[in-house]
Amino acid sequence: MAHPASTVATHVTISIGVATAWPDAAAGPERLVAAADRALYAAKAHGRNRVVGRKVALAKARRH
Repeated sequence: MAHPASTVATHVTISIGVATAWPDAAAGPERLVAAADRALYAAKAHGRNRVVGRKVALAKARRH
């Protein structure tokens, strides 16, 4: 998509931060959202048109 008003690039660019986790009923979304936020800022730090992902462990490993 053209972006003629930009002084940085002639087209629109996008940076994406992604976080994944196995669902856990005891865990709230805060750690997952924080990991996605860190991934977004890492993508921005590495340049334009980047996607950075993170895996998140929401709960401690259970021992049987």
